[in-house]
Amino acid sequence: MQKNFNGGGKSMLTYHFLQDYIWVTETILVATNLVIMLVEGGGSILFIVGKNERQRGIICDRIANKWFFPLILTAIFIAIAFPAFPGFQQEGVGNGFGFWSIFIIPYILHSAASIILSRKCGSRRLNLVCQWVIAVCGWVILFTMGFRGSCTFYTGFGRVTALNFINVFYVASLAQTSALLYLYGVIEDHELSRRIRRAILVFGTLFLVMFTLSFNKTLLGNGIEYDADGNFYVVQLKYIENLNALPHILYLTISGAVLVIMAIILALFFRIKWASWLYAIGIVLMISSLTQIAAFNHTAVFPCFEDPSRSLTLANSCASQQTLTVIAITATLTLPAAGYFLKKLWNWLDR
Repeated sequence: MQKNFNGGGKSMLTYHFLQDYIWVTETILVATNLVIMLVEGGGSILFIVGKNERQRGIICDRIANKWFFPLILTAIFIAIAFPAFPGFQQEGVGNGFGFWSIFIIPYILHSAASIILSRKCGSRRLNLVCQWVIAVCGWVILFTMGFRGSCTFYTGFGRVTALNFINVFYVASLAQTSALLYLYGVIEDHELSRRIRRAILVFGTLFLVMFTLSFNKTLLGNGIEYDADGNFYVVQLKYIENLNALPHILYLTISGAVLVIMAIILALFFRIKWASWLYAIGIVLMISSLTQIAAFNHTAVFPCFEDPSRSLTLANSCASQQTLTVIAITATLTLPAAGYFLKKLWNWLDR
């Protein structure tokens, strides 16, 4: 594995720029994927919002045929992350084997149930079973994603803290609010729309509370810093230090939070149907900014508090400069086209 902690000159500056550029691209993909996980978010609250079979059918008609979107974004993320940062493969696949075991099985069940519902080829009893599968698996997927993300970036594997559980509900309520705002914008049923607006108030408030708790808990926690010689140190209030060193991240986070609050207010009090777009942009700004805090300013992306020297950073986990250059150019050229295609496909499925 290549370990580059220091260097100088134009070449090394370019190398560091490529690392940061690809990481920012990855954080945007992660944030977008969390928004698109409205499929799982909508499924998890299917029996909370839909009080009868007809209402649950309307909701499933809107989300079941989009089951593959999170899968596509996850595949794009892996296709960029693992070649660019091969050191992350051990942490993402090896140490995360238990996570993948918990995540893959309900994801397969969720996808299978979504396919059956989207094709409308099952009996009434089979559809009810599929709806319950979507609801239960939706909760499991969101909870495992929240716990995994918290362990990865902030607390490290083997350390279970209050932040882990806060992030579980933070990620779940994020996806559920995303689903509710999307459904409110596309569903015309008056009674169901009224129930969705009430749910937006509950889950939107829960998300804002959980995000605030997670943000504060993260800033007040410890982080691992490395120096130019490759030495690692546990630093108190490391993430506050990162915010002071990178004030633009704080500005982006605040801007994203304002957009999220505006989206919830517009949907609740002004019945604006396109509020989901503001919410999506706000979430991308918030999540991508917070994920950058975990990597920039000489911070270990995958902290290991038991043995800091085993922590992984962008510098000691990345591929060669030539590989990063190819990946950066490829991502820059293909991701906008992929986003345009996925947007068109989403609109076509909404017809």
